Amino acid sequence: MTLPVSVAPAAAFDIADATTAYEATRPGLGREFLHELRRARLQIERFPAGSQQVLPGVRRCLIRRFPFGVFYRAFPDRIEIVAILPTQADPFRLAVRAEAARSQ
Repeated sequence: MTLPVSVAPAAAFDIADATTAYEATRPGLGREFLHELRRARLQIERFPAGSQQVLPGVRRCLIRRFPFGVFYRAFPDRIEIVAILPTQADPFRLAVRAEAARSQ
């Protein structure tokens, strides 16, 4: 059984921003990024505890072929994606996002 997945507004912005940047780099690359993001989401849905915990309660699933991670929180009844960030992003940025998502 897979759990429902919600995407925080800030994470939706991350997706749009990265997709636009990749598409500007090379036509079709943004679409490839979205395809790999969907694969990562399916992996998260099937195995919510299968990714590395990077902060208390926050896990990171790496996106194949792209230097990005899907950061999410798994609850007993749902999964919440809090950010889609470059793997080299400032850890403080992730901590702020995770805290903001927690308070919503």
